Parts: sequence; C-alpha cells; structure tokens
Amino acid sequence: GCSLGGGMEYTLNNSAFKSDIQQFVGAGGRLILSFGGAAGQYLESACSEADMVALIKNLLDTHKVKAIDFDVEGSQLSNTQLNTTRNNVIKKLQAMYPGLYVSFTLPVLPYLNQWNDHGLPNSAVTLLQGAVQSGVQISMVNVMAMDYGGAYSSGKKMGDLAVSAANETFAQIKPLFPAKTDAQVWAMIGVTPMIGQNDIAGEIFTPADAATLVTFARQKGLGLLSMWAMQRDQVGSGGLDIYSKA
Repeated sequence: GCSLGGGMEYTLNNSAFKSDIQQFVGAGGRLILSFGGAAGQYLESACSEADMVALIKNLLDTHKVKAIDFDVEGSQLSNTQLNTTRNNVIKKLQAMYPGLYVSFTLPVLPYLNQWNDHGLPNSAVTLLQGAVQSGVQISMVNVMAMDYGGAYSSGKKMGDLAVSAANETFAQIKPLFPAKTDAQVWAMIGVTPMIGQNDIAGEIFTPADAATLVTFARQKGLGLLSMWAMQRDQVGSGGLDIYSKA
C-alpha cells in the first residue's frame, strides 16, 4: 500500500534515532530522505499523486527535513508511468517548499571500451531528461559506484573506477543543463561507493580507494561524497547490509 517500509520506516519510528535526527538537523545538518532502492514496492506504483505528496509532506514537516532522494534501479528506471508520477509529485512538493533539495541515486558503470556500456544506463539518462523537461529542479545526480561486474573491475582499483564513473556521468548530464558551467555541473554530481567488500567477489573498496576519490572530488568540486553504508564502517569482513531503503 501507500506507506513507508524498510529502513526509513524503522529509522523514523525509533525514538533514539528520532532524537539523533532532531539534533543533527538542529545543528545545521542536511538529512536526505531516500525513497526506492533495489527491491520492494516503489511509492510511485502504490500511491496516487495526491497521496504520495501527502505522505512525503508529512515526513518533511514532522522531521523538519528539506531534502529528498529517489533511488531508482532496475526495471523501474524505464517505467514511464512511474517516472511521470514521480516528476509530478516532485513539482508539487517543490512548489510547496521552494528550494527543496531533490536528488536521484542511479546505477553507473566505469568506462571499459567503446563497445561496452559505460556511465549511466540510457534509461537513467532518459529519466533525468524527462525530469528536467517536466520542470523538476534537480539538485544532485548521485551515482552508485559499486558492483560493476568482473568485466569492468578485474585487476583495477575501485577508486580509479569510481573516478571513471564520475567522468562518464559528467559527459552524459552536461548536455541536459546547457546553461550551467562545467563547475556547476560537477557540483551536481555525487558519488557513493560501497565501502569494503562489494557484492562482486573481486571488488573491495579500501581506504586507499577512498583517498583517490576524495582527491578527485576536491579537484572537480563534486557536490556529494557518500558511502554505502554506515554500519559497514567498522573493522571486520564488510558483510551483508542490514537495512534497505523505503
């Protein structure tokens, strides 16, 4: 149904987490509520536009949050109906909350060669293009620099692959924002690696890879660096994730 699920429901209904969120936001921190993910039912398919607007509006008002993200993956990327619903919902929310931060979290591949896919999948570029054309103000395009597959990652460093993925993303989204300078477009790109052991056996994102990515981010002025996921940031094997998104 048209309701929250997964990690967001768990987090926002936990009294200790609520307190952390309030303190973080009160101190000037930006909390981004992220919807979607690799599995589960998307709100866009379960809600009417009005109900989805009301649900997200309630979250924004209750938790004093001014930033939302849509993590769109798999077959959802090319679902025109869901993309249209999402765009309409975002436009209504941005009319209610001027300056509302809206990001899209999307899959990405590094460059391998001219014959293989690289960068954002075509369906993701089309999604972004549709959002721009519908009037959505996009704050950030956040790419998931992870789980590329052995054909792309074998014998290579994950930091270098993340840099490649970011470069490919820049080349793809730059034409979508012709009025923006290169620096402004770079500031719209975020990179989120999966730290430690990825789901692909040979892919391990190390602290050295993090240093490579941070150096690149400073050089280009990336708008966001993140990681999947906080519970992985500890000594150990970097095993399976505990929580999923809404």
